[in-house]
Amino acid sequence: LGFYKKECLPTRRGFDTFLGSLTGNVDYYSYDNCDGPGVCGFDLHEGENVAWDLAGKYSTLLYSQRVSHILAAHNPQQPIFIYISFQAVHTPLQSPREYIYQYRNMGNVARRKYAAMVTCMDAAVKNITRALKKYGYYDNSVIIFSSDNGGQTFSGGSNWPLRGRKGTYWEGGIRSLGFVHSPLIKKKRRSSRTLMHITDWYPTLVKLGGGNISDTEGLDGYDMWPAISEGKESPRTEILHNIDPLYNLARSGSMEEGQGIWNTAIQASIRVKDFKLITGDPGYS
Repeated sequence: LGFYKKECLPTRRGFDTFLGSLTGNVDYYSYDNCDGPGVCGFDLHEGENVAWDLAGKYSTLLYSQRVSHILAAHNPQQPIFIYISFQAVHTPLQSPREYIYQYRNMGNVARRKYAAMVTCMDAAVKNITRALKKYGYYDNSVIIFSSDNGGQTFSGGSNWPLRGRKGTYWEGGIRSLGFVHSPLIKKKRRSSRTLMHITDWYPTLVKLGGGNISDTEGLDGYDMWPAISEGKESPRTEILHNIDPLYNLARSGSMEEGQGIWNTAIQASIRVKDFKLITGDPGYS
């Protein structure tokens, strides 16, 4: 998905409908954004058209309301996949005033706004869950809540007790929290430290929906539903977090230090079971 060319837009990559922004750091109300020097404009789209008429509505509430409308119009006896990419809690830090008030005594202003944005997003998830129940989907639904990276500590986020922040290879930068909620889960109300990577969602959801992935070659992911639902051992034992040869090389490290196999000045990180190897500059902690 993306906007490099029209063929990458959501509605040309399998989605029936789309409502959202194509760039980052969009204003939560006006949807104005600058994606570079002199590259500024309005960024809220419905399908492949600009959604001028929706400006002024806080994005977290706008998206949750749209989900409710989709569910109301769809037949609950027919399968449906909805991907809700909330803008929250990314910068700019903006929240409806009523959510800020309960955190008025929090000294750190950025943290206060961040907490309000999280609370608003929690309310949106609650409203979507209510809609699933109201329109007859809930008993056969799976709700997945997931993040893409650790918190940005410069903008109200906190990854304590983990080291690092968004943009680093420390655990605080790459380990994200999440949950799966469903009446279909066999072993409920438990926490899991099962090793899982974002690439595992595709085979997991395809198989859960009754699809077949046997003909799909080159998949990096695994079907994690037995681990999620029944508490079975994860089939994943390693994660290649990243290799970035274009990032500035660290002042220390060399091919020689890497025994002629790897240049340890290159920014990279890999985990195998309980062991993690970082080379190059992992970022500020």
